[in-house]
Amino acid sequence: SSGMQIGEVSSRVGLSLRTIRHYDELGLVVPSGRSAGGFRIYSEQDVERLLLIKTLRPLDLSLDRIRDLLVTIDEVAREPDSADDAVARLSVF
Repeated sequence: SSGMQIGEVSSRVGLSLRTIRHYDELGLVVPSGRSAGGFRIYSEQDVERLLLIKTLRPLDLSLDRIRDLLVTIDEVAREPDSADDAVARLSVF
């Protein structure tokens, strides 16, 4: 599929358009693309990331802390051998 616009994503994940745009501005979930008209286009992976943030929000983590966690997840996904170092830097709990 060519991806979803923000309205469809909002319906799927149960977050407001404003919240999704805010997460984009903060760099938490940057849409995978833009339509010819400049609309945000989200992939399934972007939707999964939004759902993860939605799950983490009630844990009393700041958005900065969640961003750190997402950066670490991305890093480990790219470089599995870096997992121990990445997790040690996080020290979330």
